[in-house]
Amino acid sequence: MYKWIYILRCCNNSLYTGSTSNLQRRFLQHCTGKGAKYTRAFKPLMMVACWQINEETGKALTVEAKIKKLSRQQKEHLLQHQDNIATILNLDMHIQTHPCVSIKQNK
Repeated sequence: MYKWIYILRCCNNSLYTGSTSNLQRRFLQHCTGKGAKYTRAFKPLMMVACWQINEETGKALTVEAKIKKLSRQQKEHLLQHQDNIATILNLDMHIQTHPCVSIKQNK
């Protein structure tokens, strides 16, 4: 089974990082106030990045934790260079980048 790592841009222009096994379901949970406490306070506007991890769950959580530790500036850099996530995070693993433009919050 694979996991997804994603970054949401929220209404206060902050970036929220999370992981899930079902990307669309989790985004809808965030948008409807049933997701994380943070996204209940700062509603997500759109998913700006998502990566598929085809390894065990522990590896996906490692990727998520490394992204969460990045500064805002480093996260913005990652968003500009999504295909280089493994290099940017100094990881020796395959991480597949996917477009997320179709997953946006309806206003």
